[in-house]
Amino acid sequence: MPGAPSCALTKRSTGSAKSPQGAVSGILLDASNGQALPFANVVLLRAQDSSFVAGAQTGENGSFEIAPVAQGKYMLRATVIGYQAGRRLVSITEAAPEVKLGSLKLPPQPLNWPA
Repeated sequence: MPGAPSCALTKRSTGSAKSPQGAVSGILLDASNGQALPFANVVLLRAQDSSFVAGAQTGENGSFEIAPVAQGKYMLRATVIGYQAGRRLVSITEAAPEVKLGSLKLPPQPLNWPA
């Protein structure tokens, strides 16, 4: 429309570049028989203070991926009922932004229900 006010959207620069993002992936397996552990919880915690960063749930085949993840040092913790929790230190760096952990095997832990 002639004479109508125009509006231009511009991206505002904060003056600091974002740090490169990475990812962490792997597969959770039962240590006793090698079967996949579906629907397990996998979380990344900051190594320095154990604060929550991100999380995911394993798929039916036990696989998971957590992304995007900023550069830094983390503790990955995997939990599922009936198994001991698994832990692994993970570092995301500019040189290695994608960490592929491969198979993580969790040993079964019997449930002790009160009688």
